[in-house]
Amino acid sequence: MKKSIEQFIKEKNERIDKLIEKKEKSIAYFNSVNAAVALLGSKATKKKIIEWRDFFYTEWRRWYLDNIIPQPKPLTETQIEYGKRTFQEKYNERSQLDDIETDVIEGKLLTIQAD
Repeated sequence: MKKSIEQFIKEKNERIDKLIEKKEKSIAYFNSVNAAVALLGSKATKKKIIEWRDFFYTEWRRWYLDNIIPQPKPLTETQIEYGKRTFQEKYNERSQLDDIETDVIEGKLLTIQAD
């Protein structure tokens, strides 16, 4: 089964989003450790640092879930109209796009002649 260009782009964007999220979590974790050490100063024990680190990290996660995780966007008019089409109309449109994509990939559409 061939993947469409849109599918490749979608998968790439999902991978990028996951990497960004992983980076943000890593930064938040080390910021939590630094905040715990700064709060406790020279009296810091490993147990107390871990306790405060966990507190700061939990607060960050709570804030992240409330403020950063995207909410679903309302559908656009185009999406609504596309949803109203019959299966056959969608299938025919997709078949035409697959034919064009195949021609481009196989090099059948090499040049465009200008008038």
